[in-house]
Amino acid sequence: MKEKFIMHSDINHCYAPIEEMKNPLLKEIAMCLGDNKASHNGLVLAKNLKARTFNIQTGESLRDAKIKYSPQ
Repeated sequence: MKEKFIMHSDINHCYAPIEEMKNPLLKEIAMCLGDNKASHNGLVLAKNLKARTFNIQTGESLRDAKIKYSPQ
């Protein structure tokens, strides 16, 4: 019997740095990449280091991330 080999590679974190390489000015702003911004159920799929300073988390709603980023 042959052994099965299953591999999973989570590369979500690479999307924000790739965008920053294409446009270095993005390093200066908090940036999130997400799904379906028009939906209230959109999620943060990736973020850059600047977004982390606002405690934005992968998997949270885009709505909640925007609230964290917006000045009070």
